[in-house]
Amino acid sequence: MLRAVSVDFPVTWRSLKDVVYKLLRCDFVDRDLWNSSFGYVYSLCTSSPVSHASTLYKSTTTLISERVEEIASDLEVMSDSDLLPRYVKFWESYHRGLTYLDILYRYMNTQHVKNLRPSEADMCYGAALPMADQHTMEILEVGLAFWRLYLIDCIKSRLSSCLMREVLNDRLGICGQQNCIQPCLASFLRVGEVRDFERAGMEIYNQIFQNPLIDATRSFYSQWACQRESELGCAQYVTEALALRTEEHNRAMQYYKCSLLPMQNLFQEIIVEQRLNFLNMNVRYVIAEEDKSNLRNLFRLLSPNNLCNELLHCFGEHVRTSILEAISNLPKDSSLTQVHFIESLLNLRSRFLEYIDDVFDGKTAFRNQMDKAFNLAVNGRVPSSSILATTSKQTNYRPSELLCRYMDSLLRKSVKTMTISEIETKLTASIAIFKYIDDKDLFQKYYQRMLCKRLVFNYSSILELEESVINQLKTVCGYEFTSKFQRMFNDVQLSPELNRKFTEYLQSKDIRFTFGHHFHVLTVSKLNFMLIVLILNNISYNIVSF
Repeated sequence: MLRAVSVDFPVTWRSLKDVVYKLLRCDFVDRDLWNSSFGYVYSLCTSSPVSHASTLYKSTTTLISERVEEIASDLEVMSDSDLLPRYVKFWESYHRGLTYLDILYRYMNTQHVKNLRPSEADMCYGAALPMADQHTMEILEVGLAFWRLYLIDCIKSRLSSCLMREVLNDRLGICGQQNCIQPCLASFLRVGEVRDFERAGMEIYNQIFQNPLIDATRSFYSQWACQRESELGCAQYVTEALALRTEEHNRAMQYYKCSLLPMQNLFQEIIVEQRLNFLNMNVRYVIAEEDKSNLRNLFRLLSPNNLCNELLHCFGEHVRTSILEAISNLPKDSSLTQVHFIESLLNLRSRFLEYIDDVFDGKTAFRNQMDKAFNLAVNGRVPSSSILATTSKQTNYRPSELLCRYMDSLLRKSVKTMTISEIETKLTASIAIFKYIDDKDLFQKYYQRMLCKRLVFNYSSILELEESVINQLKTVCGYEFTSKFQRMFNDVQLSPELNRKFTEYLQSKDIRFTFGHHFHVLTVSKLNFMLIVLILNNISYNIVSF
């Protein structure tokens, strides 16, 4: 069992000092000597009746400061061409040895220093980096503080200029000492940390590296942009700007991750925002030509800062123009009019949705712009000189009626001409066009009339499709809009059961008709007409009630 005894400090320190000296230079230390050194630290801290902890702390920090000043003297006489590699070598050796020294002094750190250092509140609201001579920092923290105070502060201007030189060399493709950038920056961040308190580390990093980097990069970007703007067209400028952005991103990720966001913001400010008028010059032409490659590049350049207003506006105009051209010449044959009108819209919508996904990453803003263009074109809210305005004077067709007729033709289709899946797909797509129509009351009127005919005359190929369409319309417009459709459909669904029961009733009463019979019992009021079909001796009688 370990117990406190009286210890002769000079004798014990003489043995321990040699170990500390070697650790600070990362020299070899014999394992037996290393293991016995833990006992030296413990015995000095627990010496009785007088503890030598304070004397040990002061003697050790003196050795640390002497080593840092020795390194600083060596670096001060070196040329700028050798500064970064030597700094990195000294730092890695010093930091590794200091880490081992901190392990050796763990007992003193936890028992002696712990009781003297400030509270967490003092650390947060007081000085970010307390002075080592206040006996408040652990050995590792003292070593890092000395590295900053006695070394970095002495050569920080030279370090900064050398780092800027290597960043520029990397931008110009010159092979230099770029491998020294990351270790240097890591040392700046590390020396400022005080028990996981990183504020001071970032202050050193910003002062020596990030602030000069922002100034140098601003100058580099401005020169780059001015030269490219005067020499290149818009498309080529965008291509090279994207390449530069990728290079800058990769460079930041490799060497200075902490500065990635400021670099990105600076790029967008100088390369993009300050040249926005130049970039928007050819937007209308590129969209009209549907040049996906150049348009995609332009979108990638503008989207990070939401600078796509001109792109959105021109895209919406292009969609509207394409719609008007597609529906400008409707066939004179009324049976083909609705097919041409609706399928032209569906084909355009499908094409532009794919276009938005490929070029604009499916962004909601571009989808909304497309929907707005469809709404304006479909409902004819366009200038009187436009194509659709001219067409609308030549015909009396309304979008609501054309859509109803198109859906009616699909629901009457025989499964022999189209598969159920194909019919259902087209009907579902038609609902998308329905969403663009403003006059939904007129659509309701036409659809109700055509639904009645299909149900009463058994024109519907498959009743499940009728129900599916009603449910989709309900999803778009609510129950009130489709309530009559649903009740009509339910009536027809009940008719087979009512006819079966009626037949059973006739049989139970031994009643026989001399004619075949089938009845539709319709309960919905306010229809345009009520239709009852009686088949008598293969003759159909239509009774119409208005």
